[in-house]
Amino acid sequence: MAVRHAVNWPAPAGDPADEPSPARPPQPTAPAPQQPRWDRRLVRELRVQASEALAQAERDRRLSAADRDLFTTSLLRKEVVGRWVDEQLRLGQTIPTDDEEQQLVELLRDHLTGLGDLQTYVDAPRFDLVENISIKGCDPILLRHADGRVLEYPPIVDSDDELIELIQHWARHLGNTPRIFSVAHPMLDMQVAGGHRLSAAMHTTARPVATLRRHRFVDVTLDDLYDLGTVDQRLHAFLTACTNSGKRLWFTGEMNSGKTTNLRAVANTIHPDRRIVTLETEFELGLDTLRHRHRDVEAYEEIQPNSEGVGGIDLQTLTVKLLRKNADWIIVGEVRGAEVVPMLQAVSAGKKAMTTLHAATPKAVFDRVAALAGWGGLAETTAYRMLAQSVDFIVHSQLIDGTGLTGPPRRVITHVVEVLPVGETGIPATNTVFAPDETGRAAPTGALRCLDDLVAGGLDPGVLSQPGRWVNTPTRRVLASRPAPTGRNP
Repeated sequence: MAVRHAVNWPAPAGDPADEPSPARPPQPTAPAPQQPRWDRRLVRELRVQASEALAQAERDRRLSAADRDLFTTSLLRKEVVGRWVDEQLRLGQTIPTDDEEQQLVELLRDHLTGLGDLQTYVDAPRFDLVENISIKGCDPILLRHADGRVLEYPPIVDSDDELIELIQHWARHLGNTPRIFSVAHPMLDMQVAGGHRLSAAMHTTARPVATLRRHRFVDVTLDDLYDLGTVDQRLHAFLTACTNSGKRLWFTGEMNSGKTTNLRAVANTIHPDRRIVTLETEFELGLDTLRHRHRDVEAYEEIQPNSEGVGGIDLQTLTVKLLRKNADWIIVGEVRGAEVVPMLQAVSAGKKAMTTLHAATPKAVFDRVAALAGWGGLAETTAYRMLAQSVDFIVHSQLIDGTGLTGPPRRVITHVVEVLPVGETGIPATNTVFAPDETGRAAPTGALRCLDDLVAGGLDPGVLSQPGRWVNTPTRRVLASRPAPTGRNP
């Protein structure tokens, strides 16, 4: 395993305007976040002590979220840091000031209940534009920003082994349920504190790696997508009418194209009294945390089996069970496998639904779903027929990466495709309602089969009467992050 050698990183600085421009390669001179300079070995030792004491307390009595928070603070201040300071005093060592002692308590709290040295990168306002954090062993980390910048910052660990230990701590303590990261389970995907998505791997890679996907927009609306230049007034009105009239929407696109953000924004137009059930392999949508928008949401997450391979509940099983729920809307975070079969069965019978699916183009959706359905034992012809009965519109998005060429990257909706009954070719017929204009964004074509339904849902037919032009000039302002509130609904 690699071990980091000493590097003279610059002292922390403050203004991100001084950081390298997007056109320059990553530089190790980007200012590091302001942190107390405590020895990592000390922090690790004290964190282990605190983690064991907290686990023992939870075995002795059930702690509520509020009690756990108070107990953790007291434990760190009195039992862990307090005893360490007493020991330093007994040994005649220099002891920290009151301010430094409080800094150590806060740093340990970040390591115990949060992301440790990464916590500053997801909390501090000057890192608001960070979307992805890439970690490879004890190398410098890379921060990828919404405006296209990719900057290096100091390593968060001193060795590759330490990164594995850190990820294992996160897997055990930061998810909704404990997860395993080991030789037998070398791949990890989970939601961590703050609603961010962690993906990690070891042994299948040359060195341990992790990526933290920072969800900047959870409490997001169609108005926000308008301000970001993702939709215009016409598409805004069209998508609102879709939810008002109960249309079933599949949000498609390649990785990092904005599918989940678009789904959240459209889902946030659902009436607050409607009952919503969400299903995910790992929590990501966060609709259950938005009580000011949705009063009745049940969020379900797949459970991994234990180290003996028992006790797991996969998404396919959850989908079958939860179809009995009296839900107005079923929202599946992402269709990836055989769970598409029970979902198609339910939705084709009339359930209102939304989901996301990885697909390079709208036309690729049909073959992709047929392949996934095949894993669940469904014949291709049956899958096509059920898909035609289960989807009203495909909403396709794309990341246009203009970094260093035409400006910062931008995520746009490029197509809205109406799904029709199976045609002579044996696959569902389609009708392109919105297609890319000269800017690459979706503009109406004027063709729509179910116009009456959408008019009943509040759509002004005149909205679609000017095909081929982008109405608004996007403000291109980069919105401040709006993550999910802390914690889930009781």
